[in-house]
Amino acid sequence: MKLAVVTAGAVGGYFGGLLAATGVEINFVARGAHLQALQQDGLTLKKPDGDLHLTPDQYRVTDRAAQAVRGADIVLFAVKSYDTHAAALSLLPGLGETVPVLSLQNGVENEETLAALVEPRRTAGGVAYVLTRLSAPGEITADNTGRLAVAAYSMAGGPVAHLNEFARLCEGAGIGLEITPDIARLKWSKLVFNSALNGWTAYRNATLDRVLANPEDREGYEETLRETYEVAMALGVHLDREMVDQTMARSLKMGAVGSSMLTDRKMGRRMEFEALNGYVARKGRDLGIPTPYNAMLARELAAVNQSFK
Repeated sequence: MKLAVVTAGAVGGYFGGLLAATGVEINFVARGAHLQALQQDGLTLKKPDGDLHLTPDQYRVTDRAAQAVRGADIVLFAVKSYDTHAAALSLLPGLGETVPVLSLQNGVENEETLAALVEPRRTAGGVAYVLTRLSAPGEITADNTGRLAVAAYSMAGGPVAHLNEFARLCEGAGIGLEITPDIARLKWSKLVFNSALNGWTAYRNATLDRVLANPEDREGYEETLRETYEVAMALGVHLDREMVDQTMARSLKMGAVGSSMLTDRKMGRRMEFEALNGYVARKGRDLGIPTPYNAMLARELAAVNQSFK
């Protein structure tokens, strides 16, 4: 079985690297200094349970998405939300007629963008439960071991091709995988957490422990969780009633962790707040649900993004 990973960033590179280390045929897409490092020096995964180094002969890597996906059985789609449209267009010329594209992205609307371009029958949602960052070209650092969840059915309602074989490969690589008929619930559950974690750590340019040490920020963090939860429920997504309290309790125990948006801010890279806080604020306005904290985070982070240009 051949897998294509678009792209080999913090999420795609991490899970693709774990699979490649067990002998799975992996085609990565990468660019710039990261591409050069993967071609020349290999890929290093710095993990809590022990580091892993892959040499360039253990995978293939290119900067051309259409080339990477040609002949693949499954595409793991893990680009930033703001790159979804362009990345989907770039892989189309090489995408097989029945090859599923599994979105492992943050946010809850990327699958709709993908489906409009690669067709609903070839599009399926997924969730990556991992705290990773591209710590250097050719190096990905993970704060936890991570796991995946993927939809049992495509956006068109049919079964996702090759999913059972993919599950066996994940098991062999030590990757926990849940195949679920209700991916929307899992994606919104993650968005509840991500809207607060990514939003507040990036806004304060600080790790989570420092954010939550400030009483006002701690209150804002919890209210951000609650706002996102209320928007989800209003949209008919049935989340656990205790989710906000449970997520807050878990956050208080996480310590000095960061987030992908915090890493992007520190590196002067564009942050994908629009798919998180911006989306919640927009949906809140549509539904008549107040989302002042998500709106504030989106507004403030937009200003930071502008400063990077």
